[in-house]
Amino acid sequence: MNFLRLYFRNIAKGLKHTLLGLDCLANAICLGDGDEYISSRVGKRRDDLERFFAKIIDKLFFWQKDHTRESIQPDEGDDAIL
Repeated sequence: MNFLRLYFRNIAKGLKHTLLGLDCLANAICLGDGDEYISSRVGKRRDDLERFFAKIIDKLFFWQKDHTRESIQPDEGDDAIL
């Protein structure tokens, strides 16, 4: 039983890391910093298009109040092209 619990815990951890990696990849494809998450990038910017995406992201993370502002990574984003 402990083996199954450990196995599924590792599967969940691997899935989480894969999703976070895809998030950074998507940000890099959108000419952002490859080390920064999309939520952080959107939370930092305040133009009209980014506010539109902030509303969408905040709705996806409905259990977190103001997800995009709370997920800002101040030490990331210096290598962004746009």
